[in-house]
Amino acid sequence: MKRIFDVTASGLGLLLLSPLFLIVAIWIRLDSPGPVFYRQTRVGRYNKDFRLLKFRSMRVGSDKKGLITVGGRDPRVTRSGYYIRKYKLDELPQLINVFKGDMSLVGPRPEVRKYVDLYTPEQLHVLDVRPGIHPLPQRERAAGAGRRPRAVLPRHCHAGQAPHQPRIRLRPFLLQGHQNHPQDIQCRNL
Repeated sequence: MKRIFDVTASGLGLLLLSPLFLIVAIWIRLDSPGPVFYRQTRVGRYNKDFRLLKFRSMRVGSDKKGLITVGGRDPRVTRSGYYIRKYKLDELPQLINVFKGDMSLVGPRPEVRKYVDLYTPEQLHVLDVRPGIHPLPQRERAAGAGRRPRAVLPRHCHAGQAPHQPRIRLRPFLLQGHQNHPQDIQCRNL
C-alpha cells in the first residue's frame, strides 16, 4: 500500500513539477558549467547502494575536496545553488528516486557508506526500510564529536516493520512533518 502511494504521489509530483524542474535545470546550466544533477552513492534498503539525485548546487568537483558545507556563503556553492538550497529545491529530483523504488516519501534519510560502516548492529535495522525524502522525527546523535546524526527506528519497531508517521502536511514543493513523540509513531508490517 505504501509503495502504491509512493509511486502515485511521486509520479504526480514529477508531472506537476516538471515546469519547475525545467526552470531550475536551465538556471543551473546558465549559472555554471557542469551537469544539472548531482549524483551521490547512498545506502538504501537492505544495505544496497543506490544513486541519490539532487539538483547540483555546488561547483563541479567540490565534493572531492572532502570539506563539509558549514552554511553561510561557502565559495563552492554557485549563485543559483544558494537559492536552490535555501528553498530546498535541490531535493526535488529525489522524487525520481522514489518513483524508481530506491526511496520512499517518508523514511530515514539515506546515508553515505562511510557512516553506515560505523553503525552498530542495532542501528543497521534502519536499513530494513526504504530511505525517505522526509526523515523520521527521531534522530540519534552518534557517539563522538564531529560525526553526523543518524536515523534510528523507534525501539518499539522491529525488523520487518516500518515506522509510520500519520500526520504530514504538504507545503509548496516541500514535505514538512510534525515532530512527534516516539510513542506517536506507529509501526506496521512491511
